[in-house]
Amino acid sequence: MSVHKVYTNSKVANNTGMVALQRGPLVYCVEGIDNQNDILSLSLTEHSLITVQPVIKDLLGGVTSLTFTGIRTREVDTLYTYHKPDTVPCNITAIPYYAWGNRGITQMRVWIPERS
Repeated sequence: MSVHKVYTNSKVANNTGMVALQRGPLVYCVEGIDNQNDILSLSLTEHSLITVQPVIKDLLGGVTSLTFTGIRTREVDTLYTYHKPDTVPCNITAIPYYAWGNRGITQMRVWIPERS
C-alpha cells in the first residue's frame, strides 16, 4: 500500500500548512514516545522520504510504522526570543492512529506542519 499525504481545506484554520499521513485505510500519528517526547517541534518537508517499517512488536502485538526525514526546531531557554530558532534534521516515526496511547501517557499529533 502506498503512503499518501493528506491536506485539508484552508478553511480549517488549525490545519492550514499541515499534513496527515495515510496508508491504505489507516491514518497515522506521531507519538512522543517514538520522537524524543517532543512532537510539537517536528515538521516534515515537501520532499521527506516516507518509508514503511517493519512491525513494532511491543505495540498491540505488532503494528507497521512509518519513518521519514523531518526537521526539529531546537528548544530555546526563554518563552520568547528575537532570533529565529535553529532547526536540525531528524528522523520521525509515525504509528497508526488507532494504536496511540497504548505505551503510557505521551503527546500525540495527526496533523504535522509541512515546510517547503
